Amino acid sequence: MVIAAKNQGATIIKIQKRDPDTLYTQEELESEYISPFGNTLSRYRKGVELSEGQIDYLTILCSNLEIPWFTSVLDIPSLQFIEKYKPVAIKVPSTISSHRNFLKEVAKSMVPCVFASLGGTDEKYVEWLGQVFSDKKLVLMQC
Repeated sequence: MVIAAKNQGATIIKIQKRDPDTLYTQEELESEYISPFGNTLSRYRKGVELSEGQIDYLTILCSNLEIPWFTSVLDIPSLQFIEKYKPVAIKVPSTISSHRNFLKEVAKSMVPCVFASLGGTDEKYVEWLGQVFSDKKLVLMQC
């Protein structure tokens, strides 16, 4: 997909990283969810997550193709994991706008740029983002 995207003119690749054990309760993880990876939400979420080896491969491939990548992160373990790759940016979805402690951790990270989806948030949230991410390039995204 990366090669096809690059061949079609893409200039950056976005992935997503989340830790299902952090984001979901045990009850949610054990709930029924039919997928190619099994019949629980846990098997599905863990099946679609990129492994360290896959991200290593992505990093090498993107470097060889001269196309950077960045990632959405949704939790502290994923942020800590992804930081070693030094992505050009991190995206934070609007679905975690109430997770202020996590967002403050993103602000402390070495990542130079943050894309923030605004979704159904309000003006106070936008102002808060501006304060928290004042040391970073901040790109606000609204659909």
